[in-house]
Amino acid sequence: MKINRVNAMVGFLQRVREQMRQEKLQKKKPIIEFDLDSWADAKKDKNDNYCGTTCCAVGHAALDPYFRKNGLNMFFEHRAYYADDWNSKQVRGVKDLMAADKVIRSDKFNYHFAIRYTDPVTNQIYTEFNGVEKFFEFDNEETAYILFAPDRYPPNNKSIRNVIGRLNYMLKHGESALNEKYR
Repeated sequence: MKINRVNAMVGFLQRVREQMRQEKLQKKKPIIEFDLDSWADAKKDKNDNYCGTTCCAVGHAALDPYFRKNGLNMFFEHRAYYADDWNSKQVRGVKDLMAADKVIRSDKFNYHFAIRYTDPVTNQIYTEFNGVEKFFEFDNEETAYILFAPDRYPPNNKSIRNVIGRLNYMLKHGESALNEKYR
């Protein structure tokens, strides 16, 4: 496991959580809300300072320069009409997310967000949870799911705080202990 990347994720998510807390105190909606149910998703609720999109922990991280520089990225994908081909565009930040959000609202069936990790040595591309596993270099393939998959959390307990808690538990007790506790 790449401990420096796990520590970076904990610190990053703590900053996102604090920013969301501050925005709530100021009675503003966060620019991008937290929702563990998908990498990113367009929501119907929208106002002037809110792009209408939610992201999970990995989705938020894939928009951050540190994680993007290290190969973890989000892509906005479009399925060509009546074809199995997908066209992709990298999402580099909130502006790209807002533009994609407008398109997704009009045609959710043919568009979606995807996570990719590109290994800097081999240039091998890994997608979705396999990409998350490779990015953090977890020893157990279940670890990425235990930390970031919505079905691994109780229904009303999918908060950013709980994701941070699991990451901290793993840092303190190890990956094997995390897998034993949450399997």
